[in-house]
Amino acid sequence: MKKMCQRKKLKLFFIKAQLVLILFLFFFGGKNIFAEEKAVLTNEGFLREGVKSFLEKVWVDFPQIELKEILLYSAEKNPANWLVEQEILSFLIIKGFRVHFRSENFSADSSLPSDFNLSFRIVDLKLTYPKIRGSGIFKKREVQREEEISLYLQLTQMKDNSVLWLKQGEEIKSDWLKKNQLSQVANETYSFLNPPAPSGFKEKILEPALITAIAGGLVYLFFANR
Repeated sequence: MKKMCQRKKLKLFFIKAQLVLILFLFFFGGKNIFAEEKAVLTNEGFLREGVKSFLEKVWVDFPQIELKEILLYSAEKNPANWLVEQEILSFLIIKGFRVHFRSENFSADSSLPSDFNLSFRIVDLKLTYPKIRGSGIFKKREVQREEEISLYLQLTQMKDNSVLWLKQGEEIKSDWLKKNQLSQVANETYSFLNPPAPSGFKEKILEPALITAIAGGLVYLFFANR
């Protein structure tokens, strides 16, 4: 009778151990719990990297200008003009150019400090979360972040308004974020830096329910038959 009781206790112990292991795997997905999360770029930083990459690609055949002074301006209004303009400005300064800006009161008769105009136009600039990966209850869900940048650049000479150089191209890049990082990388001030969360996040509802069920089972087994 005593041996049978010991066998039952041992069997119950193994059941408890298995459930604890399942709970551990559910929370940590088999990964090192002491591993530090890698720093991720904000949505703004991610887009800036994309603009820099685009400029590096298209600049290879930019004409040599003896007097390295350029008037930089946007060809049309866009909520993201400030971000693109800042990146082009930084890029030009690194390349050794002195950059001027067109004032709001600019007119065709205004005297300009430069003989060359560099205009830019945002054809497309957007961030999306197109995919979700990680299947099964023991895997962490990750969201793909994708940027699509399409810009038009044109260099003209002021004296005759001749076009010296023009480029239009696109940059598409993506990375992966943990779902709890979406709010950390977003910027609610600008809609293009705060894209809508991806659809299909059913695990937001299922995971808490599953955790509750497993935890309830563990509590029951630990206090049952005592």
